[in-house]
Amino acid sequence: MLSLIMLILLFGTIPHQSLALVAFVYMLQAICGMCLGLFVTALCRSREQIIQIGMAIVFPTMILSGVIWPRESMPNSLQVGKENAAF
Repeated sequence: MLSLIMLILLFGTIPHQSLALVAFVYMLQAICGMCLGLFVTALCRSREQIIQIGMAIVFPTMILSGVIWPRESMPNSLQVGKENAAF
């Protein structure tokens, strides 16, 4: 929620949807992230395994979301994969 407040106050970004809906999606994302973390930790036996699985989940998500480079500059195969991905 702090990031939402900073987004609005510091950067002047106004959500296109209602503020309550945006806050709800933020909270839902936080809960899903914590559940994924608990699931991964329940499967692994050591801290190193947890880190490796976490990296295997986070990096493809960041690459396909356009955080590292714009989606328009990705190869066509990655663009098609991104369009068909759940995230």
